[in-house]
Amino acid sequence: KRVSLATIAHVCDKLGFLHGCRHRIAESVLVWRRHRGGGRGHALSTSFSIAFGCRRRVKEVPYGDLCRLPRKGRAKAVLREASQPTSTTFSFLVQACQNAEVLSEGRCVHALIVRRGLERNMFVGNHLLCMYRKCGSVEDARTIFDGMPQRNVVSWTTMIGAYVQCGNETEAFQLFTQMQLEGVMPNKITFATILNACPGPSALADGRLIHAQAVERQVVSDVVVGTAIVYMYYRCGSLEDACSVFEKISNRNVVSWTAMLSAYAQHGYVEEALQLFRQMQREGVMPNKVTFITILSALPDPAAFAEGRLIHAYAVERGFELDVVVGNAIVNMYGKC
Repeated sequence: KRVSLATIAHVCDKLGFLHGCRHRIAESVLVWRRHRGGGRGHALSTSFSIAFGCRRRVKEVPYGDLCRLPRKGRAKAVLREASQPTSTTFSFLVQACQNAEVLSEGRCVHALIVRRGLERNMFVGNHLLCMYRKCGSVEDARTIFDGMPQRNVVSWTTMIGAYVQCGNETEAFQLFTQMQLEGVMPNKITFATILNACPGPSALADGRLIHAQAVERQVVSDVVVGTAIVYMYYRCGSLEDACSVFEKISNRNVVSWTAMLSAYAQHGYVEEALQLFRQMQREGVMPNKVTFITILSALPDPAAFAEGRLIHAYAVERGFELDVVVGNAIVNMYGKC
């Protein structure tokens, strides 16, 4: 059985080939075409050798030089070598263009998708939506979305996320309501996305409605949804609600703990923040750099000097002493104390 272009691309992507040097996609395609008659094993071994060779090369090239590697023409190079690109092939190409720097190339791939008659394919359409969202082109994303004959929860969530990303909360809420009216139920990612459309106290009522729907869908205890609700309540100024939701989250991770720490820090509850910081360590959850920045920013005056020194020592123990952002937070803490 012959190996498809998409399979080779997928293997290379898993090995880090596409991430580090997509400019060599054309080379893998050429080798694949040269040896595709030799069977699955030979084609795969060839792609493995290219991928590993490329990874070794990436390690030897300074990051600044990698940033200067050519971006233009990657998609066209692949398409020139792919005699019969499928929807999967185009999806890989679209994923390679999910950056504002290569938006023009993404538009070229989009045009070729239309020419191939694949624009109505929901799988391809979702990838195009994601591409335009990540490139910051909400108008293009909406054009794709409106033209899709079938839309699933991924389609709706991606479009909602595009509006949230550009600060258009009104459109985001309208789509969230419309998707349910059309019989598409939000999933955990949808809830986490729409909750980001509640940026402050004026959106508290909307946030409560979304929270109620999450309760109805029985997803509040999920760590992703629960953490998003905690963030929403502390942004909207309701610390009591944030605490209540935090206590109900099962399998809380470092993001959940940091969200609750942020809520206490934002409202000036220093002692509660310190107690929570100790509790997360007792429960075996290791703080990350955002956690350290959050707790350090919560220490406002000389009375917290001793605690600040302990946290500084712990940050050094955890290997964060050389992190610029954590270092700045430590300096700011000592300045205040």
